[in-house]
Amino acid sequence: MNFTAQKTDLLESLQKTHAIVATKSTLSILANVLLEALENKVVLTTTNLQVGIRCEAPANVTDTGGSTLPVRILFALMRELPSGEVSIEIDPDNVASIRSGSSFFKVLGISTDEFPRIGEFEGEPLFTIEQKLLRGILHRTSFAVSREDPRHFLTGMYFSIDKKQLMLVATDGRRLSRIVQEIAVDEEYTGSLIVPIKAIEELEKMLGDEGEVQVFLSGNQVGFKVGTDLLVSLLIDAKFPDYEAVIPKTCAAKAVLPREEFAANVRQAALLTSEQSSSVRFAFQGEELLITASTPELGEARVTMPVKYQGEPLAIGFNPTCVKDILNCMEEDEITLELTDAVSPGVIRGEGNFLHLIMPMRLPEVET
Repeated sequence: MNFTAQKTDLLESLQKTHAIVATKSTLSILANVLLEALENKVVLTTTNLQVGIRCEAPANVTDTGGSTLPVRILFALMRELPSGEVSIEIDPDNVASIRSGSSFFKVLGISTDEFPRIGEFEGEPLFTIEQKLLRGILHRTSFAVSREDPRHFLTGMYFSIDKKQLMLVATDGRRLSRIVQEIAVDEEYTGSLIVPIKAIEELEKMLGDEGEVQVFLSGNQVGFKVGTDLLVSLLIDAKFPDYEAVIPKTCAAKAVLPREEFAANVRQAALLTSEQSSSVRFAFQGEELLITASTPELGEARVTMPVKYQGEPLAIGFNPTCVKDILNCMEEDEITLELTDAVSPGVIRGEGNFLHLIMPMRLPEVET
């Protein structure tokens, strides 16, 4: 196996593939990237058995073949090498000779026989969606997915397709984001799936401002094809919770808030919170919002701002991080906060079919 490629092309593909490789694994082959030299290109593949990514880089191939090399070593080399051509020759014993300018490296690899193959998808995609659009709706929801939870259904993004609409739902039990988007899909198709957050995070990195994404579904796997790149993930085999049950059907009070000013004031109040006292109190009365935080060992914060408010005076406690996260992922100038009472979830709405739910924190001064 022998090929020459531009350092920038190899580095770009390695940036997409190396992130899913586990730092610790009982299978040493999972620390490697599969290199396949084909006509005019080299294909790079990594997998952690749950998520797999395959990318292509243009190359001048003089001897086709395949092998696997330690991906972190190869990625580190590509970052340090100067711009220009990189020559990689791998002998039958899977020993790679890597040359670039005056630099030479010998890296030990492993046979392709041990490398687990990622899924292939045949036929037409389930649906196609613009990259920029998918990236936007994922950005508005993925932050609410739990990164670690024994309840595996909370560590994935819920996709539901019905009546030519794609609905994404993410929750970690304390907050929930939901967005609905019209898509070009078979009118008769109805289905749902849970995609692991690791796959969603890597997919977001792959998405750009132009072009489309093809989404494939086969058995217990989902595939996202972005140009010549393919991300494949096992689905989470679990039942997603009945999220509709926790979304209030009516509200007793409604506040319209300037998003950036509201976010800045929440950040100020959050400075006087701690792990033990991690809540901020929001008191609405008339046309004023009073935001306060108090921590015995730190002190007290009080911030006021004007607000368009409809309803009786109401005070409620929220985790400021949860509030900041949702405000940071939105672009609207104004957002709407709907409240029921001091112990019911608050609902933040933006433009279109988007909502974010935040569970309240029970503070003595706001309990009813």
